[in-house]
Amino acid sequence: MAVVLLILTSFQLYRPKAEVAFDPQIISRKEPIPVWVFFTDKGFQDEQGLTQALVLNAARDFDDLPLTDHYIDQVIIRGGILRHRSKWLNGASFWIRPDLIPGIAQLPFVYRIAEIKPAVVREPYYPSGPTEEPDSSYYGYTYLQNKMFNIDKVHGLGVYGSGIRIGILDTGFKRKHAALRDVKIAKEWDFLSGDHLFRYRISTGRESLYIDPIGLTSGLTGVTWGDTVDLFLVGDTIYSSLYPTREVFEILTTDGTFWSEPSDISENHYSRGWISDPQVVGTDSIEVVWSVDRGVYDLYSRLKVNNTWQPKVLVKSTGTPIREPNLHRNSDTTFLIYVFRDSSLILTWNYPSTPESTVVFAGGHKVYNPAITSVADTFVVTSYTKFPDSILISRSTDRGRTFSTTPILKGFDPVIKCDGSDLYLLFKDSSGEPVIRLAYSVSQDRGVNWSAPVYIDSATSFGGTDLEIDQSVVNFVYETRGNIYMANSSSWNPTLIDSPNVYLPHFIGNDIYYVKRGDNNTDYDPITDRLDQPDHGTRMLGLIGGLVNGLYVGVAFGAEFLIAKTERTGMVSTNFYEFPVEEDTWIEGLEWLEKNGARIISSSLAYIDWYDYEDLDGKTAPISIAARKAAERGLVIVNAIGNRPDTVPPHPTYITAPGDAPGIITVGGVQPDSSYAPIAGFGPTVDGRMKPELSALAKSWIEEQKGVIVVNPDTTSEYLFSGGTSTATALVAGICALILEGHPSWKSDSLLSALFETASLHNSPNDTLGYGTPDAYAALFYTEPILDSITRTQFLPPFPNPFLPDQHQYLYFPFFIALKRAQPTLSIFSLDGRLIARIEREEMLAPGRYDQKDPNHPSAAFSWDGRTDSGQEVPSGIYIGVIHDGFGADRCKFAIVR
Repeated sequence: MAVVLLILTSFQLYRPKAEVAFDPQIISRKEPIPVWVFFTDKGFQDEQGLTQALVLNAARDFDDLPLTDHYIDQVIIRGGILRHRSKWLNGASFWIRPDLIPGIAQLPFVYRIAEIKPAVVREPYYPSGPTEEPDSSYYGYTYLQNKMFNIDKVHGLGVYGSGIRIGILDTGFKRKHAALRDVKIAKEWDFLSGDHLFRYRISTGRESLYIDPIGLTSGLTGVTWGDTVDLFLVGDTIYSSLYPTREVFEILTTDGTFWSEPSDISENHYSRGWISDPQVVGTDSIEVVWSVDRGVYDLYSRLKVNNTWQPKVLVKSTGTPIREPNLHRNSDTTFLIYVFRDSSLILTWNYPSTPESTVVFAGGHKVYNPAITSVADTFVVTSYTKFPDSILISRSTDRGRTFSTTPILKGFDPVIKCDGSDLYLLFKDSSGEPVIRLAYSVSQDRGVNWSAPVYIDSATSFGGTDLEIDQSVVNFVYETRGNIYMANSSSWNPTLIDSPNVYLPHFIGNDIYYVKRGDNNTDYDPITDRLDQPDHGTRMLGLIGGLVNGLYVGVAFGAEFLIAKTERTGMVSTNFYEFPVEEDTWIEGLEWLEKNGARIISSSLAYIDWYDYEDLDGKTAPISIAARKAAERGLVIVNAIGNRPDTVPPHPTYITAPGDAPGIITVGGVQPDSSYAPIAGFGPTVDGRMKPELSALAKSWIEEQKGVIVVNPDTTSEYLFSGGTSTATALVAGICALILEGHPSWKSDSLLSALFETASLHNSPNDTLGYGTPDAYAALFYTEPILDSITRTQFLPPFPNPFLPDQHQYLYFPFFIALKRAQPTLSIFSLDGRLIARIEREEMLAPGRYDQKDPNHPSAAFSWDGRTDSGQEVPSGIYIGVIHDGFGADRCKFAIVR
């Protein structure tokens, strides 16, 4: 049986460290591996701390609280490269070199470390599609697959999934086919595209630097002079699901606008060399330093003079850990400080020719985060120790030859900057744990005395922080709750700069630079993707939300969609294709979908490669635990049971994670005659629970019968056969949206009861087909639904009515489009027939309800400000609104009162 992680069914506020912290077999591996690092707590261990954390984070429960950034930082300091986070599992995934795992496992807040092994999802691939003429009805090619589940009868009632948000975890979305041009995409996120650099200018706001993504980024730093900005970071040139080759990259602009491509300056030729901690100092003469851990610990430096890089220099090589180097230039001398043997700070200069050095601090506790600055010949070094938290100030009045060290504040992660003779300190105050306060203090006597802290913000956790001084105003930037904020000493009001998935904020000059992981375009990315990357996701999205009148009709074309690109396409052959998946990406995507309002999750993931059947109990695989937690939070999780490989005999049970999770709908497969499709897996789970719960239309690789019709993503108007439990899953997810539109107040358990108790085998369920095939119409009427029974385009009641311009900004005209895509127009008339105003929608709209006030919402209503087309205020009175979409019209009356 595979060595896997068992997580408690219900999270405790604190879970003691596991007796077996990691599988010892992984230590013998040569290359870095992806692992989960699960934590014991979230910065507190009692009910009082939980109450404070819930209020501070506006969180609904323990699972909703963010991870403790300090825990993540400590793993990074010890060689981890952050991949993904999961607040539900209270853990994060990292690339870690195997020999570093024992040291990380000893951290007091690490519960356990578990390897993430990749899986390969195998799906049938059909290069051909239907050749006959489509059915003459409204449904075209999709008539049979809609009729099989009584979806057409539900559509006939004007129920299209309107107002229901479906999250899709898949390979992305290609925007080409006519059936998808008007699909309602609420949000999308590419979790595979790597890290992207951004700049925030106080005068102009946020801007992308338009540089190719650099894999997983760490250690962002830089210098600036005039219009030149020189950035340095550790990254890789491949995306996060492959082995990361780490290098220090330089990215340069000489005019502030056009940026160079990343250039490797570290020339790291060690296959196991683990680079971290880049730091830079200087302007016209620049020096960069970084550390390399390859079993032996090295410090390298490289000098750039007159825009020419000199050969890199080995500053120090030792068998004892060296980490967190930092640089400072005083007069013409560069001083390098670093942590040595975990508990000492060493300052060195005049390297490499005639190096001199001194011990800044040597204590009995580990020391972190050293930084150095100076006022004339007085040097001030900041650092901190943990357990207990203490910020240390080390002062030298003889230009770095001798130091005295004093603890001054309770906190950690200090950042120090100098302006003239004043020193400014930004730090995380931990005196009120579990509440952490971001604070700053000032010294006007070269670090001897410090002012009482001023508190900027409070949270249970802060990530990266920085400060800069601009004409006596102190500006602060910091990361918390997945967002980056800015504040300053003149107002103290935090301003949101960017979110989500943003980190490493730094002031370089007067501008803020930071990293955003992923981007909001899930289409084909020429930098990181195969040409067919979004194809599978596009087919599934079309199956649910596609629409071309008379040719192709999806199950829930009125629904809204959230697209999470979490799965990468791999090999394609004549009859199947594969795409590698990793569960940490899927879990982060799932949490993102929940945060953005998904009610239904459609996922084709089937994760089995390194789990044995004995592990499929719904509480062993992290991905199954995450699916269960999502279901407990009210999401309807619809997941494929998985496709049986040809090598699996027909009799043994075949089920995959997260399909073993309780509380979700695991979907099996049937053929067009409703008999079992041999491609589909079946249960039960190892603990005896029935799986699948439902089955829908799939297609065998072997039998030559027609399967499901999907869009051809590479064309604008062609269609393909498809199948497998992926298509079955998408069909069921769409049916769920139809039912929830008719029962908007239903919780997930009510929906599941309606589906199961009206399915074809509800009286005799089994482990092959579950409760059988769903009946969308019967499930909708399981209890009396709330239906508008609209069969044509018409208004819904306008609001507010009467419209009071001195109290209301807009009058909203919600409306409903029936059956066909349309481009509606709103016209406002006086009672004597004069045209007052006309508002046209610029895009075609899919059928469904449009009733949202936000103009950027995919289901936005018409809005009007009470003025004529020429901008004149309309007087009080009764007016008539007319909506016309090319197929019909409707009218409504409303009042304006001034």
